[in-house]
Amino acid sequence: MDIITGYTGSPHVTAEQDRDINIGIFGNESYVLQTGSQLTAEVSSNNEIKVRDGVIMHQGCADCSLRKL
Repeated sequence: MDIITGYTGSPHVTAEQDRDINIGIFGNESYVLQTGSQLTAEVSSNNEIKVRDGVIMHQGCADCSLRKL
């Protein structure tokens, strides 16, 4: 057994381990998390859609759209 979230003094967490933890917490589907503007979409024109800030969890992989300051 290997420590994943504890400090061991050297880099040791893999993307696969992080993803497995997220799947255990959130499940294996796709979700918009309750942060920021929750990726709200706004139609700007016929050719442009603005996506607001937020975080998506897709099959254990997190991705975010950041707020522009």
